[in-house]
Amino acid sequence: LDHFDAVLLYANHATIEPAHWENLKAFIEHGGGFVPVHCASWCFSNIPEFDQVVGGRFAHHKTAIFRPKTIAPDHAAIKNVPEFEAWDETYVHKNHNPNGRTVLQVREVAEADDNITEPEPWTWVREQGKGRVFYTASGHDERVWSLPEFSELLKRGILWSIGDERRTHYETFLKERTPLTYEKRDNIPNYENRPEPLPWQFPLSAEDSMKYTQAPAEFRLELFAAEPDIVNPITLAWDERGRLWVAETVDYPNDVRDGSGNDTIKILEDTDGDGRCD
Repeated sequence: LDHFDAVLLYANHATIEPAHWENLKAFIEHGGGFVPVHCASWCFSNIPEFDQVVGGRFAHHKTAIFRPKTIAPDHAAIKNVPEFEAWDETYVHKNHNPNGRTVLQVREVAEADDNITEPEPWTWVREQGKGRVFYTASGHDERVWSLPEFSELLKRGILWSIGDERRTHYETFLKERTPLTYEKRDNIPNYENRPEPLPWQFPLSAEDSMKYTQAPAEFRLELFAAEPDIVNPITLAWDERGRLWVAETVDYPNDVRDGSGNDTIKILEDTDGDGRCD
């Protein structure tokens, strides 16, 4: 976990190994972010302390179309996030831990047969040791996850949970990247039937493109080959000598003439040990 700034939990895991819980708890209390979402507040029933770290535990629910009400609009974890209405499960929580907790949103009583009689805490934040916890009960399925407002809520919550220094580092990194530029064109395929077809994106240099690529934890991204050494690669494979085999498609999706073609297989090798193919 030391390779990560935050852990997001969205799952139905009834139990957790005590050693795993101790690792997660230590991660949080030493400054890591923890973002349990929706059903995560039901997890790990064998660890009563988990409820206190989250700030509460799922108890029961019905379903409805409703709009959580924001009651702390100036908090950094929700500031400028629009309220949204969607079908979702109407969570009711138990084992609340108000210690260090700030409720950002509540679900209000809707009808006489509602499963609450007073506003139910819905989205909240709290501090645990040096770490921060962001929780929202929203998020049963795509009817919520597909909403841009919900995406923005999660983004704000995650960035708040990782702390001010890491958030500033992230925001500075984004500002320093070469911006993406687009142009509307009439010949862009729209297989998904989007209301607004995707625009044409102008290319970046390989070096600038790398800043838009996320490498797995414990890995770093290095540039080995780029145009004009390779063109339109569709398959890459490394061999035991550290050479990169590349299948290039020049003809597809253009017309292919009988008996001739321009597609190639190239073998790229770094012969002088500088990390770049030559």
